Amino acid sequence: MADRPKVRSNRIATLLLGVIVGAILVSPAGAHVGGTIAHLWGAPNHIRAKVQAFSDGRYIRFGVNSYLPKGKTETGTIAGRTDVASGYVIEDVSFPMPLNFVPTVVLVDNDGATPLPTGCPGSFNSPTAAAGYLCVYAGFISSGTNWDSYWNLANGGACGCKRGVVVYKANGGSYLEATGSWAVKAPNATAAPVGHSSPSRHAAGTGAQ
Repeated sequence: MADRPKVRSNRIATLLLGVIVGAILVSPAGAHVGGTIAHLWGAPNHIRAKVQAFSDGRYIRFGVNSYLPKGKTETGTIAGRTDVASGYVIEDVSFPMPLNFVPTVVLVDNDGATPLPTGCPGSFNSPTAAAGYLCVYAGFISSGTNWDSYWNLANGGACGCKRGVVVYKANGGSYLEATGSWAVKAPNATAAPVGHSSPSRHAAGTGAQ
């Protein structure tokens, strides 16, 4: 019972504090404080922009206008089989996130006999790519050591390759099975896109280990 005056005084103090804060917020001074908060949150290179940049650096966001973030890598695998002697194994490398640059495409043999190309230092089991490169590593190829070539997923021509690439292997026998893995890495800067390469192969071995 003796604590009731103390509780009542606390309530009165809280009410007075609320009145004072409300008066500040509706005054010119309060408006200035509100404007300052809005500026700190929404102005260029302030809180919201920094939070978004941090989030983009840690998480891959999917959406209509989402691209592979700067400096990030995405990977995948491919496989195909044909029993037609004059047929082809044709597989598409479809990027989960499209690119906002044109990659340099390199097909890497699995013969393990020659040094790795500079832009593709990985292997079938550990696909990696240097910034601006799309590296397609041959895995098990029942006839040969690589996929033969590739073309643009969009139009069948030279590789713009922003959403993916098609790779193929000609069947010279009665049976053909071909597998592979791939990696593509976005450049760290938003400079001019890396120039595309014409369909070709790179006779550099990785071993399919």
